[in-house]
Amino acid sequence: MERERGRLARGRNFFPTMLLMWAIALSIGVDAQTSTVGSISGTVRDPTGAVVPRAQVVIEEERTGFSRTVVANDEGFYSALSLPFGRYSVSTAPQGFKKTVSTGLDLHVNADLVVNLNLEIGPVSETVTVSNEAELVETRSGEVSSLVSEKQVTELPLNGRNYAQLVLMVPGVSPTNDNFTTRGTGLDSFVSASVNGNGSNQNLWTVDGVNNMDVGSNHTLLVYPSIDSIQEFRVERNSFSAEFGQAQGAVINLITKGGTNQFHGTGFEFLRNDVLNAGDFFLNRAGQPKAALRYNNFGFNFNGPIKKNRAFFFWSEEWRRERRGLVRSARVPTAAEKLGDFSGVLTDPLPHDPATCRPDPNDPTARICDPFPGNKIPANRLSPVGLLLLKVYADPNNPGDPTGQNWIAAPTAPIDTHQDLIRGNVNITSKTNLMVRWINEYWVRGTQLFGDSGFPTVDSDWAQPSKSFAIKVTNTLSSSSVNDFQFSRSGNDIFITTDPAGQALNDEIATKFPTVFPHPSGSPFPTFWGAHGYASLLHGAPWSNKEDQFIWKDDFSKVRGAHDLKVGGLFSHNIKNEDTILGPELYQFCGTSTRTGNAIADTLLKDLPLGCYREADHQEPAGRTWSFMGMTPGRYVRDSRSLSGYGGRDTASPTLLMIASPTLYRDFTMAPIKTALWLKPAPASSAALW
Repeated sequence: MERERGRLARGRNFFPTMLLMWAIALSIGVDAQTSTVGSISGTVRDPTGAVVPRAQVVIEEERTGFSRTVVANDEGFYSALSLPFGRYSVSTAPQGFKKTVSTGLDLHVNADLVVNLNLEIGPVSETVTVSNEAELVETRSGEVSSLVSEKQVTELPLNGRNYAQLVLMVPGVSPTNDNFTTRGTGLDSFVSASVNGNGSNQNLWTVDGVNNMDVGSNHTLLVYPSIDSIQEFRVERNSFSAEFGQAQGAVINLITKGGTNQFHGTGFEFLRNDVLNAGDFFLNRAGQPKAALRYNNFGFNFNGPIKKNRAFFFWSEEWRRERRGLVRSARVPTAAEKLGDFSGVLTDPLPHDPATCRPDPNDPTARICDPFPGNKIPANRLSPVGLLLLKVYADPNNPGDPTGQNWIAAPTAPIDTHQDLIRGNVNITSKTNLMVRWINEYWVRGTQLFGDSGFPTVDSDWAQPSKSFAIKVTNTLSSSSVNDFQFSRSGNDIFITTDPAGQALNDEIATKFPTVFPHPSGSPFPTFWGAHGYASLLHGAPWSNKEDQFIWKDDFSKVRGAHDLKVGGLFSHNIKNEDTILGPELYQFCGTSTRTGNAIADTLLKDLPLGCYREADHQEPAGRTWSFMGMTPGRYVRDSRSLSGYGGRDTASPTLLMIASPTLYRDFTMAPIKTALWLKPAPASSAALW
C-alpha cells in the first residue's frame, strides 16, 4: 500500500516536471541534433532479488579518472546520463553488503548501457568484481542502428583510408552508382548512399556532433578524419530519438579519439608504385607508356596526459602525396588539320570551299562545290581565334585508330592532402568537463576533376581547404541532472583556377574571341561542343565556393523517478556563397560541318556563323544564408521511461515529442543573367577576329 502511494505521489510530481520541460523547450529555437554521449543505468538488488533503495553508485572512466556519483531511487534504479565514450567501471557499497564492482564496460557513442548490480552480504572491506569480457546487449533503446568500432575502422582494409567505405557494411545501405566513390578524400570522394530506400543525399554525417556535410550538394564531406584518429561511429538508420534530425535517411555519427592517462603514439606509411602494376590494355595497344603511380600516405598520432586525471590531448597529422596517371582518350584533328591543311591524313571528310558552291547543272535540286586550292584553306581566310582554339587539342598519337580515338594518354594527376587534428579534454572540476577539437584539412588536385576537356594543354587546378571546430562544456548540476553546451564552426572553400601551363593560351583565346558582353580578365575560353565525334573543348576555371556553418546547441538531461528526460535546443546559422555558373556555361557554341562538310574546317573558316551560340552577360557569386532561428516554434523533449517487472527491468519505447522547426532562408540572388544568341559576323569591328 505504501509503495502504491509512493508511485502515485511520483506520478503527481512527474506531470508538473513535464510541463516545466515543455516551457523550457518553448523558450528556445530547436532543430534536431546529434548526440555524442551515452548513458549507464541499472538496478541494485540484494541476493534475494529485492531492490536496494538509495544506494550510492559510482561510475568511473578507467583510463582518464573521470567519475560521476548518482543515487538509486526507492526502487533501486540508478541512471547516469550524458557520459562521454570510454571504458567504465560501476561500483556500489551499501551498508551491510560487500563492495560490488563491474569493470571493463565499453560505452559507445549514443549507447544506453544497462549494468545491473547484484550484491552479496558481507563486510564493505571485501570486494566482488565482475569483469565484462563480451559486449553487453542494449535493452533500453528501440532505435535501429549499427556501430562501427575502433577495431573495424583501423583493421579492415580501406583503399585510400577513407572511413566512409565502412558505411556499406551496414544493412540497408546501398551505394548510388558512381556517386559513392571513396578511394580518396576531398572532392575525389562522394558519399551518396541510399539508406532504407531514402534519397541518397538525405543523410547527415557528423564529427563529434558537428555537421560535416557540404550543404551545397549533400554529396561530399567537409573533412575526412584520419583513420587512426577515429574512435568509432554509429549509423542511425531508423527509430532514432528526437535529438537526431536534419536527415530523412540516416545519421552517421562519428567521434574522434581523446587522450588517456598513458602516453601512446603511432606512425604509419602506406605506399604504392607503378613498378608493381600491369600496363593498361589501351595504352599498350597504342604504344604508350604505362600510367604513372606514386602514392604515399603517411603520418602519426600521439596522445596522453597533460596532467594525470585532469587534462589530456590527442594530436594527429596525416599527409597524402599521389601522382597518378589517368587514362584518357579522344578523337582529335591532326597537327596539319589544326592549321587548315587537309592535304594529308584526314580525320574527317575532305572539306570543300562554300564560296564555290553552285547548282548542279545535271540536278537542279543539288549543289556542287570545289575543294580548297591544294586542299588548304588560304591563310587570309583562316580565323585567328579558330586557330588558337584548336591548339587546345592534343596531337594524335594512336595510329591504330586514325579516325576514331586517335589520342590516348595518361597525364599525371598530382593530388596532395594534409590534415591536422588536435583534441583536448579537461576535467576542470569534479562536475565540469571541457572538450575542444580542431581539424584543419587541405586537399589540392592539380588536374581537372570535371568541367574540362581533359587535354594537358589547358587544364584546371582544384583546391579545397576545410575546417571543423568544436568546443563542448558538460556540467553535472546534481546527481540526477546534466547539461551539455556545444559551439561548433565548420566549412570549406573550393577554388578552381587555370593551370599555370595553360594560362597563356587560355587568356589569348579569351581575349581575342569577340563577345556580345564584356567579360573580366581571367575568363575561360569559349566552350566548343565538338561535332562529328571530335572531343568538346571546355574549361571550368575560374570558379569559387565558400561555406560556413555556425551552430550553438544545448542539451539538458534529468532523471526523474523512472523517467530519463532530455530537452534540447539548437541554433544553426549557415552561409553558402558560390559562383552562379561554371566557366563552360559563360559562353558556348556548337561545332558544325554543314558549310564545308568538315567539322574542323567549319571551325577554322572565317566569317561563318557560329552554331547555337549562347552567352551570359556576367558571372557573379550568389549567396544564401539560412538559420534555424531562436524563438521559432520548434523544440524537442525526449522521455525514456523505465518499467520495473518481476525478475528484471523492462523498458518502454521512448516517447518522442518533437515539433519540426521551420527554416528561415535569406537569399542573396544574382542580377538576372542576360543571354545572347549570336550568329557571326557580329559587330563589324569584331567579325574579322573570327
